[in-house]
Amino acid sequence: MRTLSLLTTTAMLFLFGAWQSVQAQCPCPNGNNANGPFISGALMTPTVTCYEDLEALINGPVGDPMTVSAFDATDGFVPVCIVSAPPANNCVGSIMIMVDAADNDGNCASNGPFAVSVIIQDNVPPVITCPGDVTIECDESLDPMVNGNLGEATAMDNCMADVTISYSDITISVTPCETVIERTWSAQDCGGTATCVQEISVQDTQAPTFTVPADIVIYVDAACAFNADVTITGDVSDESDNCDPSVEATYVDITNPGSCVGETIVLRTWTSIDDCGNSLEQVQTITVLDNIPPVLSGCPSDVTVQCYAIPSVNDEMVTYVDNCDPTVIPVVGMEAIIPDPNNPSPCIEEILLLRTWEVADDCGNTASCTQLVTVIDTNDPWITLCPPDVTVNCEDDYSSASTGFAIAEDSCS
Repeated sequence: MRTLSLLTTTAMLFLFGAWQSVQAQCPCPNGNNANGPFISGALMTPTVTCYEDLEALINGPVGDPMTVSAFDATDGFVPVCIVSAPPANNCVGSIMIMVDAADNDGNCASNGPFAVSVIIQDNVPPVITCPGDVTIECDESLDPMVNGNLGEATAMDNCMADVTISYSDITISVTPCETVIERTWSAQDCGGTATCVQEISVQDTQAPTFTVPADIVIYVDAACAFNADVTITGDVSDESDNCDPSVEATYVDITNPGSCVGETIVLRTWTSIDDCGNSLEQVQTITVLDNIPPVLSGCPSDVTVQCYAIPSVNDEMVTYVDNCDPTVIPVVGMEAIIPDPNNPSPCIEEILLLRTWEVADDCGNTASCTQLVTVIDTNDPWITLCPPDVTVNCEDDYSSASTGFAIAEDSCS
């Protein structure tokens, strides 16, 4: 019975290069002698597609003019084995192999080892499968070994387990924001080359990034103006873009009134746009406050007056103006009697008056001034009418009720 069991071991021996003896696979302890089987070579130079087909060549159908066989007078047809061959190669063309055969008694072929000329001809190209078309960002690598998003071609071959695969790129279109690359994958063996094309679109779809300055509070000046320059309110930082190295953020301000006159809310919108129109917006809030109090004018100085000459609190024209409201506004004063530490027991006419003028602007900033009015009584009273002289008896009532009262006046009472 014929067998193909020698193929695997034989093929493994071929991988080591050099012509190698495989006598162990064709056991014949008696060696080649006249009692051994007779090897019949192929009538025509056989052609195989793959190196691995050599085993089928030497043990093909009996009588096939393209195969090698061995016949023994006692055992009939016996298996033929390859005892030496060049290294495995599907691309060598014509090669010479040495074969032998052994009968059941341990005799090798009478005409062995037998030389057989073989042509290896692989004319079937590999079958290649391309990865799908893909879109990547402009900062991604075009090397498929680095960037797994690109994928790699695969190939199958009728003879070779591992097929050499390569690729080449050409740029087929370039626009400011997209480059299209045509990648041609190639798989090659002795039978030819198979190719397929993958299209790689390189785009920029990612927006720039930056850090917006923190929200901030600033204050108006004496003219109710404010300076919101970036040197005061802060500038963006960490600006970057995956494709555009020159990206730079700009801003637009929207100003809204605050809760009082002099307060302003500035919404500063920072925008960064790259060359492909990808943009990022972030908002910084700038709160402008008025912390300057109003200015009072016309505040009177402290005075000392006679009790009969006390001026009215509203006789003084006290006014105020505010840095954020130019209107001159009169201020109403308030008055209170306070103890006089220098005169703990004054007469009723001598008092201290504390007058206060206080104002607050629309944002709650306050200003005030005071006046101390010391009221004194230094004038003597005077008699305006004396009762007439009278003569009374000693036993008469001579009290003022009978004799009359004097009438007096005083400037303070």
